[in-house]
Amino acid sequence: MFYDFGPNLGYFLLVSLILSIAMQLVVPILFLMFPIVAGCYFSYLKKSRGQFTELGDIFEGFKRRFGDLAIVNLATVIPAIVFGAVVGGAMFGGCVYMLNENMPGQSEDVLIVLVIVGGLFLLTLLFGWFGLIGTLASMLCLDCEISAGPALRLAFAGAMRHFFRILLFGFMTIFVSSIGTIAIYIGCLLTSLWMMIATIYIYEDLFGDGKEVAS
Repeated sequence: MFYDFGPNLGYFLLVSLILSIAMQLVVPILFLMFPIVAGCYFSYLKKSRGQFTELGDIFEGFKRRFGDLAIVNLATVIPAIVFGAVVGGAMFGGCVYMLNENMPGQSEDVLIVLVIVGGLFLLTLLFGWFGLIGTLASMLCLDCEISAGPALRLAFAGAMRHFFRILLFGFMTIFVSSIGTIAIYIGCLLTSLWMMIATIYIYEDLFGDGKEVAS
């Protein structure tokens, strides 16, 4: 698959663009995310098996099993939102409670940081788990031509069998993606600074000393 890095990157960028547009509409993302993404995964799956692929493969989620993929989407996104709201509410309530308690300042700050970090970790774990189940189930729907219910059960059973390995894999991907994100932010900061400095030199070349222009 690495020999086809260019087409793979192109498929990913196209699907990401479509997904980002759908996310702006909020409600459709409840049932359109996996129909959009499943085609890209299915195309990669065909490449890994040495099968012929084409651009139309990334829209396979709309051509086949759209209803099942929409059900998989709803069955994973809605519980993730509910559990996320519960964890987020618990984080907020815990922080408010500790702020209202008469605790030493340093101890209070440490506990609040621990609650926030622990809550964010749990949220990442929850969203990652539901996302994985949904992704595996959507691929099963397209690859094995099965409906949403059996696909979800098979995806959950398979993921549970290798829970700790998958958890380790998730941490590794988060770590790698975090490094990439940090590199992007640093690059944006450096290039923005370079642009500002270059603009100053352009101004100097065009107008020289401001006093001369004013006179």
